[in-house]
Amino acid sequence: MAYFFVAYLGVVRRKEWPHFFRFHVVMGMLLEIALQVIGTVSRWMPLAVYWGKLGMHFWTAVAFAYLFTVLECIRCALAGMYADVPFACDAAYIQIPYD
Repeated sequence: MAYFFVAYLGVVRRKEWPHFFRFHVVMGMLLEIALQVIGTVSRWMPLAVYWGKLGMHFWTAVAFAYLFTVLECIRCALAGMYADVPFACDAAYIQIPYD
C-alpha cells in the first residue's frame, strides 16, 4: 500500500512528469489491482470450481489474458504509444490531470 500511495501522489498527480509516463504508471497499478481483486474473489468460489478441471481451465485463461494484457502494455510503452486496454485505459485517463 505504501508504494501505491507514493507512486500515485509522487508520480501520477505531479504535472512535472510527462503524461505518457504517468499513464503507464497508472495502468500498471490498475492491472495489479485487477489481479488482486481476482485473487480475492477466487477465495469465495466453491472448491470444486477452484481445484477441479474447470478451475484449471479458468486459471489458465486468466493467466494468459493477464500475461498478454501486460505484454501489450509493455509493447505499447516501448513503442511510445498509449495502451488501449478496454476499461483500464479509460480509468487511467480519468486519474491523470491533463492540463
